[in-house]
Amino acid sequence: MAEPRRERILASLTSKFAGMTGTRFWGGKYNNDPIVTRILRTPDQVNQFPYVCVQEGTGAALSLDVPETGTDGTYVHHFPVNVWGYVRGDSTITRSTWLQRLADDVRREVLKDRQLGVFPNNLCEDITFGEEETDEGLLEPIGAFRLGLIVLAYETLPVS
Repeated sequence: MAEPRRERILASLTSKFAGMTGTRFWGGKYNNDPIVTRILRTPDQVNQFPYVCVQEGTGAALSLDVPETGTDGTYVHHFPVNVWGYVRGDSTITRSTWLQRLADDVRREVLKDRQLGVFPNNLCEDITFGEEETDEGLLEPIGAFRLGLIVLAYETLPVS
């Protein structure tokens, strides 16, 4: 039996970000391959950078797309996801530069495949970008960001 749709979406995003290795769009490489996990740590608990965490956000909703009662229905998942990223600056590259590189890398990976697969086997219909936050330099030399994603996924669910 397959895992729930939302679980598969989180796993797919985690796998996608784990592939951010080698030469990146900005022409260089990270000092280490990114650690990508679904366990959120605080920046002071992380000892290898860059660090990326994928977690479900708050405010998820499930609504009936086709208003029928007593039959299987097509439901719409409105599923917020948070992507957290941590970097460490050094004497040659600032935390801000690493932060912008990693955040943009995450955005580009999402934009490459906004349906997480190819129809009819895609996991979702679309991923859009929501609110973004940074630590605004308060954690120097560590930098932290949160990118909000909104996943829209249709799923036929039995009612019996």
